[in-house]
Parts: sequence; structure tokens; C-alpha cells
Amino acid sequence: MFAASDPELFNRLTNIIKEGGPDATREVIEVMQGTAARIAASWARYLVEMQVSLRLMTPTFRTRNRDVYCLDKDELRDLVVVNVN
Repeated sequence: MFAASDPELFNRLTNIIKEGGPDATREVIEVMQGTAARIAASWARYLVEMQVSLRLMTPTFRTRNRDVYCLDKDELRDLVVVNVN
């Protein structure tokens, strides 16, 4: 899973919370969802460009940002990360 480390995003969210307090929850969620959607779309475009299966995004999004998931040889081939024997 990705972890946002964008200082501009952090500052934007901080300002939304400071200005809106508890009532800013909806706006914070909308900003976070929009950011996640843009990142996912960017990853998807890159995978398509590299001719790698979009299914590679599944283990990416299921793995917590502090964990590591290593694809085995069969997964690498199945997801077209590796296309040679």
C-alpha cells in the first residue's frame, strides 16, 4: 500500500482540519479519496504502458505500507512482470 508523504497534501489536510474542526471530516475524506484515486490511476497507466497485468495492483493495495510482499516465480510470470523463463 502506498503511504502519502507529500508535504503539500499534508499541509492542505492540516489547514482543512484547523479551519473546519470536526465538521471537516467529509472534506478530509474526499481529499484523501481523490488523492488515492489519482495515484491508483497513475499506477494503472504505468502498468499498461509496461504491458504488465493490472492484477499486480491487487497485492500492492492489500499489503500494508509497513509490510513487504514478495511475488513468487509463478506470480511474476502470471502478472507478466517477467516474460522469459
